[in-house]
Amino acid sequence: MNHRRASIGLCVWILVSQAALGCSEEQPTTRTAPPQAQEQTAPASPSVDSVLEGTDLVPFSNLELVPLDPATARGSYVSEQGGSLLLLEIETTADGVNVRRTYQEPEQPDQTRNYTARIEGDGASAPSEGFYLRATRQGVLVLELSSQADSVPKDYWVHYIRKS
Repeated sequence: MNHRRASIGLCVWILVSQAALGCSEEQPTTRTAPPQAQEQTAPASPSVDSVLEGTDLVPFSNLELVPLDPATARGSYVSEQGGSLLLLEIETTADGVNVRRTYQEPEQPDQTRNYTARIEGDGASAPSEGFYLRATRQGVLVLELSSQADSVPKDYWVHYIRKS
């Protein structure tokens, strides 16, 4: 009985302590998510858990992510999608990367979009432009939420493989 009373007392003390901390005047009245959580707000939709590998959709969890190293990320990448190509050129800057994505389809004009992304954590992003980049062992993953091209998916990541 004494153990039960002590356990109940401890639980009440924890709840009261947490409530007091949550109501402290020192805490701001509006709370913002940490930068990582803010970045992941947009890509959190269920369909963004998928990656386009050529013409196949695979789960994001199937890929082995590695930290983005701007020195080695520089270069050319490609994602072949049936008869069309998505090409990616990455150049490094002092605090991030410049990325040029070009969509090529036979007998159609190329559709190009440029991004300037900052290195953050293990990847690079330009959240105001809806652009996210992560590195894999074979290349990079890109998520374009506002690609401005109907043929470039906004519902899932695209896996670009490094050109030889």
